[in-house]
Amino acid sequence: LAGFLCLESRITLRPEMFSFLFLTGMLLALDRYYHDKRMKLQILPLIMLIWCNMHGLFILGFFVMGTYFISISIRDRKADLHLLLWIGISFFTCFANPYSYKILTYPFLLLTRLNAENIFHQHIREFISFNQMQRYFFKDYLFLVFSALAFVFLIITWKKRKIHEFILLPVFFYLAWTGIRNIALFALVTIPIFSFAANDLWNRIEPIVIRRAGDKGFRVASIIVFILAGISIAGLGLRVYTNAYYFDNNSYSKTGMGLDDHHLPMKAVAFRNEQHRDGRIINSLSPGGWLSWGL
Repeated sequence: LAGFLCLESRITLRPEMFSFLFLTGMLLALDRYYHDKRMKLQILPLIMLIWCNMHGLFILGFFVMGTYFISISIRDRKADLHLLLWIGISFFTCFANPYSYKILTYPFLLLTRLNAENIFHQHIREFISFNQMQRYFFKDYLFLVFSALAFVFLIITWKKRKIHEFILLPVFFYLAWTGIRNIALFALVTIPIFSFAANDLWNRIEPIVIRRAGDKGFRVASIIVFILAGISIAGLGLRVYTNAYYFDNNSYSKTGMGLDDHHLPMKAVAFRNEQHRDGRIINSLSPGGWLSWGL
């Protein structure tokens, strides 16, 4: 839940959503292959083919595949040539796009926007560094707590962790720290790592807790925790429904349980359609998507 709330603000109708989906799919496929090499890897070039034609962050796919290649090769003490073959195939499939080889240079152009001297970095809020924010809200403090606990759990359970987890977590945290728009990517990568680490830690301490509290005491404590978690989630749901959550986080979108009529030009679209007024119209970058869709 904490990880999801960290990325919630980026879940909007924009091409970036495809990067979230493709990154998640690639992590799932590679993690299954890590534990069972019978897993087919044909999905990797397919993901990269669609990804490179839909969003500039497709370069992250090569980084993730390379990270798993290093992790598996070190674990097995030999290069995983099968995975390397499919990484190579994935690379060449990316040439199937309207820009040919030039598409491979675009992600490096995006990377320059993390530079403090870049004009986009200086004037577009989502490109600024986390420590440069003028004001912090609940979701920002949650990101700090979520990150800190993830690293703590990673260290505590280091014997159980995999090499790719030690690479992915700090690299994506760096991306999140240097550009707040990347916090969502960090959350997507960290949620499974955090979950595995928490599960390993719990398996270690569960016998101790049961031995000290007894079976009955353990069940009672579990019920109490379950009830408190339910109350917390229900309370969060009510805050979302009333838009209190969005106001407290200074979120641009305040959807509650419906459309955001405070920011979306719904009545303007209705008026224009009713009056049958044609011709060009000045559009806005932020709420203008509704105009593009409604007209």
